[in-house]
Amino acid sequence: MNLYEAMYSRKTVRKFNMKPIEVVTMLNFQRYIKAMLEEQCCKGCSVEIIDTLTSNKKVKGLFKVVAPYYFIVYCENSIKGFYHAGCLAEMLVLYLTSKGIGTCYQGGLKIEPVKDELGVCPGIAVAFGYSNENIYRESGRAKRLKLNDIIFLKEEINTEVEAILKGARLAPSAFNMQPWRFVVYHNRIHLFLKKDPIIIKKFKQVNGVDIGIVLSHLLLGAEEFWLNATVTQVDSLSERELKNYEYIITVLLDI
Repeated sequence: MNLYEAMYSRKTVRKFNMKPIEVVTMLNFQRYIKAMLEEQCCKGCSVEIIDTLTSNKKVKGLFKVVAPYYFIVYCENSIKGFYHAGCLAEMLVLYLTSKGIGTCYQGGLKIEPVKDELGVCPGIAVAFGYSNENIYRESGRAKRLKLNDIIFLKEEINTEVEAILKGARLAPSAFNMQPWRFVVYHNRIHLFLKKDPIIIKKFKQVNGVDIGIVLSHLLLGAEEFWLNATVTQVDSLSERELKNYEYIITVLLDI
């Protein structure tokens, strides 16, 4: 199973056994982390792995699940930093899924002691490890908005771009809010954040991470279909004041 296939089959796991992950598997995971930190969409991030089987480091949180391992993605304290963290975290989650290892995004997780670096904060944390329950599900069982509810087509698109968008639709999000919306031209996918007056300002970080998660699905979809993808920002869209949406980023596909 590759990461694109894992997008369609991964599900959240909340019950882990405390079996240690094999040394070789963990080393390969650490190598993958190192490689991903060099990617443009993950720049400025760092990753810490906590092994609760061997470490006395405390992991707390209101929604914490008990797991043998956690990884924390640290990032710049900004919307850009948070979507970089989300993009990296989902890449790591899908890598673990492809290796038969379960994962669960953690809300409100508290790590003691917290890294104290200028301008850097914990962006997102993920519990991971082996589970006695099935870590996979059929994509049709995922509760997601319909494609037409999140995509605004401005031009005709080909089958590859449509498939990329279908994969993005399956991206997980906090409380399953699915805050993203896409404005799509022939080879341009503009990614917007849906503004919700009910969501308090505190959730800005969560929304930023969610945007990064769906961005990773777009990039993995492009890679699956051998399309070069460039992540950029369009100044004219960045400067526009939109009532219900906030422009975040654009993915340009080499078609």
